[in-house]
Amino acid sequence: MIHSNKSMPANKIIGNVSELEVALDNKVVIKCDQLEIYQNKIHVLTGPSGSGKSTFLRALNRLNDCLSNARTRGSICLQIDGKETSIDKLKPTQLPHLRRKVGMVFQSPNPLPVSIEKNMLLPLRAAYKLSKPEEQEITQQALQLAGLWHEVKDRMHLAADKLSGGQQQRLCLARTLALQPEILLLDEPTASLDPQMTEQIEDTILQLADRFTIVTVSHSLAQTSKLADFIIKAEDGIISASQPT
Repeated sequence: MIHSNKSMPANKIIGNVSELEVALDNKVVIKCDQLEIYQNKIHVLTGPSGSGKSTFLRALNRLNDCLSNARTRGSICLQIDGKETSIDKLKPTQLPHLRRKVGMVFQSPNPLPVSIEKNMLLPLRAAYKLSKPEEQEITQQALQLAGLWHEVKDRMHLAADKLSGGQQQRLCLARTLALQPEILLLDEPTASLDPQMTEQIEDTILQLADRFTIVTVSHSLAQTSKLADFIIKAEDGIISASQPT
């Protein structure tokens, strides 16, 4: 089952970034002296294009390690599985678990070229050994959390690319939720969606904050105002500390 963190105290620090630098091709593209992440809060990362928002987001689960020209320095400590974890010290073999616990949804929907059901089950089976009833329970719960279950429950064998853009984005969100993360990283999840679908995703994000800690990128002032418990600003590669709204 996907568990709730509702009982946790308000403004509990579960992440600390210190003296972080990420360089691409030996050029420093982001710097963050100090930043805190709070449990079950929505942190909105704002700033102009090219200011380092996505790079910072990827640093939180070491996805920048996948780039051969990237170099990261500094400390990122996150509470994972109930204990403080210095993710900058993790071995490569530990990164798949990190990326399950610090899950990421990208700007453009990227469903697998298979059915809705297989989109949910393939990553789940790769990560865990579960019985079929457990798989079904987690799949349904994740789709419900993403606000998609009632739209797809009778057509799970439909090819995922037949869904609308907003539905595909929520499927990708559900796929991430099924892996039972503790922190969600959302890289402009509404960038390619129309206003109606954008509002649906925003409402879903607000509901998810009861269960997950969220760091999301947004260019929209209206969206930032609607979602943010804390604002993180990025400008010319400088990532500023979280500021409460």
